[in-house]
Amino acid sequence: MNGLNWLPGPLIKWFLKKMSLEEVFQIAKRAKNLKAEEKTIIGFSPKKEEIYFFEGKIKGKIVPQRGKNGFVWDKIFQPKDSNKTFAEMSPKEKNEISMRKKTIEK
Repeated sequence: MNGLNWLPGPLIKWFLKKMSLEEVFQIAKRAKNLKAEEKTIIGFSPKKEEIYFFEGKIKGKIVPQRGKNGFVWDKIFQPKDSNKTFAEMSPKEKNEISMRKKTIEK
């Protein structure tokens, strides 16, 4: 989350072991900056001495929990230019704009 210097980032799993999605939203709200970014990085190594990294990201914001689909974090992440959280989208809708798709396309 932008307001928390990009925390929790890859530590989200451990954040959610200690607090609820509502608590994560409240922390972002208190920081007065709900901007967030979901990011996926995939590494590929065709040979031992060659490593390539590909990154896909999607900007959005942290919102109160909505929806039932996807991963846990999807319930509070609303992509920019959407009125739905990832968890409110069908798998097809999410896959059209997801950071994973962007990463794989690279």
